[in-house]
Amino acid sequence: MKKLLCAILCVMLCAALCFGAWGCKTTGEGGKATADPMVIIDNEYIKQTVVSANFNYDGDYVLGTTVENKTDRSLTVDWRICTVNGVVFMVREQMEVQPKSSGVLELEYYDWYLEEVGITEVDELGFYVMVSDTEERWSGDPLYTGVCYHYPDGKSPDEATRFVRQSKESDIVVEDSEDATFIVDSMEFDSYGNWNVNCYFVNNTDEPMIYEVKTLTADGWLLDPYGTLAYLLPHSCCLQSIEVNKQLFEKSGITTPTELRFVIDKSDVLTNDDYFGATETFTVYNSTDGLVAVTSPERTPVAGEVTLVDNEYFTMIVEGYGEGALSGTSFACYFENNSDKEITINVDEVTIDGKIYNTFAYVTLEPGVKTWTTADVNDLEDCTGVEKFVFRIRATDDEYNELMHELVTYQP
Repeated sequence: MKKLLCAILCVMLCAALCFGAWGCKTTGEGGKATADPMVIIDNEYIKQTVVSANFNYDGDYVLGTTVENKTDRSLTVDWRICTVNGVVFMVREQMEVQPKSSGVLELEYYDWYLEEVGITEVDELGFYVMVSDTEERWSGDPLYTGVCYHYPDGKSPDEATRFVRQSKESDIVVEDSEDATFIVDSMEFDSYGNWNVNCYFVNNTDEPMIYEVKTLTADGWLLDPYGTLAYLLPHSCCLQSIEVNKQLFEKSGITTPTELRFVIDKSDVLTNDDYFGATETFTVYNSTDGLVAVTSPERTPVAGEVTLVDNEYFTMIVEGYGEGALSGTSFACYFENNSDKEITINVDEVTIDGKIYNTFAYVTLEPGVKTWTTADVNDLEDCTGVEKFVFRIRATDDEYNELMHELVTYQP
């Protein structure tokens, strides 16, 4: 027992010596150095102090901090964006701190991502911090927001090495403007058969930004109606993937996409307000020869399918139905925009024997674009013997003019 206690005391002493010798510099809002180099932020509301920083046994980099609430009310503190050497690693950490008290927060940066971007030494840690009154945190009116940076091992901002991606011949540059850079790094299938578009985003401005890929269309097929969000500090970058469901990719009939079209929106991190101008559409080509002839694969008909809508605006075909992926019932649906305007189609109800069930199928299609999706009814478990389904279908154009609002009967 004495040997065990001695060993524990030795470990604690070594740790204390290591942390005491570990130096760092921190800059707060506006890049000004704080009075204490271990302090990330110190204002009238909170004080966040670094107490440890090291790689753990798993190879993850862990930053240990304490967060002090200086006020007489409960505060909620959000770390909305966290970066290492200019690369975004986390987009949300949150904690509530009681009045006149302190809490402990550990920020963990995983080894697999550090290895993926080639980071072996941590030179700079960046944070977008938001402090709110806990009772009013959903009001959209925080007490404080700011971008802060922390420099371990006594380095200055000028000495810190930031991540620089090496360009490749296969790069597809979608956007490279004063606002942002967006590059398709690669396209590949994962182990589950899903198709992934690996993306690299850079914020070229002096303000935090949300870079949103709203939709991805390939060769006339809408493959990802939900896109992806990249939360970026000023002059930081992010690597992430847009994943296209295996079933949808197979339904499209695409083998190697030729034309890629991205709908992009750039907005304020706090309010999500668009402050970089209107939503933009970028079209690029997966070809070293530049523009090429694009052929959109035709849909393969399915036995037993039923066409519910086929008018000047759009076509909707129900190919069949079955058990949902998680629960309930899913209806396999094909949509195609027949007009020269952007159209949003919403299937939000299905009625069976006088009972209304909420359903969900919501797509926005550019002119001539088609897609395949499911209308999911989560609380409809058994359709045995059902001969008629009545769907409520709504359609609007990009100016919210109603094009269609009808009850349409589906009889398998």
